Formats: sequence, structure tokens, C-alpha cells
Amino acid sequence: MYFPISPDDRGWGGPDINNPGDPNLQTAFDWYEFTYIHGLVPFGGNTTQVDMFGFPMTARLTQSAIGYDQTVGITATRDQVRARFTQAVSSAFDGLLDSRRILAPRSSPAFRPGGANAGYLQGYINAVWNQYTTGQFTLNRLGQTFTGRVSGGRLQFTKNGAGPFYLNKPTSADVFSCSGALASPGMNVTELELGAEFCAAFNRGVAANTATWWQASAYYAGATDNEYSAFFHTIGLANRAYGFPYDDVNDQSSVKILPNANPPSGLTITVGW
Repeated sequence: MYFPISPDDRGWGGPDINNPGDPNLQTAFDWYEFTYIHGLVPFGGNTTQVDMFGFPMTARLTQSAIGYDQTVGITATRDQVRARFTQAVSSAFDGLLDSRRILAPRSSPAFRPGGANAGYLQGYINAVWNQYTTGQFTLNRLGQTFTGRVSGGRLQFTKNGAGPFYLNKPTSADVFSCSGALASPGMNVTELELGAEFCAAFNRGVAANTATWWQASAYYAGATDNEYSAFFHTIGLANRAYGFPYDDVNDQSSVKILPNANPPSGLTITVGW
């Protein structure tokens, strides 16, 4: 792989699958991401398909002092994953597969503005937004209550009676990338919090019924959802995957975090093919 480094050593460039001139595009690669600061920030890490799938990996995190031993990832072979993907998804998502990787919708030009599938979720988003225009929006979770109604095209809401706060109607691209109307500069913490919840609900196909937003058994059962993310949850160990940026809402992602800031005893990354 090619990693450019600035002459003054102040920066470097990782692979960019959205840059047609990136020399890494013809190389099969994948990511494991983690963070840790000794004594301050507990070790946390995960396998991820937020941007793409290159090849299967598992990650085993251990800390012998407390008996912690958790493994996440994909154990199927690369060929098995690719074959199962084409069998599991509709034609719109089938085009995400090429000879090197399976792109996430947010990484694919086809799902971005101007692409053939740029409005894939828009009808669903519009229907949900219309629902909360004529009826009240209420979400109860973790001892907190969000309530409001869409007015003038944006959701005006309160959290535990405080507010008002606002969310603009997202586009299909906003939902796949968890950005724009759902997460952007200028939004306050409460708006970002509900934006993450809406993003997860739209991707999982449960946005029309807030009673199912935190009910994992209801995810990906509707007519419209993020089929890419749904697929990787079916093949991930314990049905865990990072299929979109806010897949950690309701603890569905592949992230594993130690309960203390001591070093892990081991981290074993197994690369499959």
C-alpha cells in the first residue's frame, strides 16, 4: 500500500476509496480501528465495514486480570462473503461489489447526489417526516423522552421537557453517511444525539415506529432499509457489525471496550482470505 508523508513529517495520507487517482484502489485492504491512552482512556477497537469490505478479519481482545476475552469480526472466507452478498441484496446494492471490495453505500457514487440510487431512501424518509407532521413524535429510551412534531419541514422537539431543539429533514445520502441534517457543525449536543437515533432508525428500517428503535429483533425487517448493513450483521460474529457510522446505537456494532484504562493482555487480529 502507498502512504504519502509530507516532507516536514507533519502529516500523512491514508487510502481514499473516493479518489479515482488513489494508487491503493487496485489493492485489497481493510481496517481495524482502535483508541487507547494508558491510565486515561480504556482500550476500544473494532472491525468495520462503515466505508467498505475488503477481506474478512476477526479481532480478539483479552485482559487476563479480569477474565475479559471477546472476539468480533467475520470468519467466512472472502469468496463466501462476496457470493453471499450478491445473493442477499437487491440489484441497487449488488452494484456495490467490484473486483477488489464491496463499497458501503456512503462510499459509492451511485448512492451520492447525482447517482442512480441517490434517492434510494428518500421516499421512506418523506413518509416518516409526513407521519411526524400529522402526528406527534415520541421516543422513550434510557430514561429519557424526546417529543415533538415536524413543522415547516423540520422536526421541533424537546428532551425531557427542555428545548426546543431542531432537526432538518435528511436526504438519503445524509442517512447512509450519518451526516448533513443528522450530524453537522452548528448542531448542539441534543440535536446530534437525536440525529444519531434517527440515522440508526432509518438505516435499520424502523423509523416509522419509535417503539422498535431499541428492539434489535425488529431491525432490517421492513420494505426499505440499508441492505448492505443488514447483510454484514447476518455474517458478523454474534450478529455484530459496523455497517454504518452510528451502528453503535443500541450496542449493535463490533466495537469492544475494556472496562478500565489498564493495558489489554492481548489483541489478536486474524486476517482471512
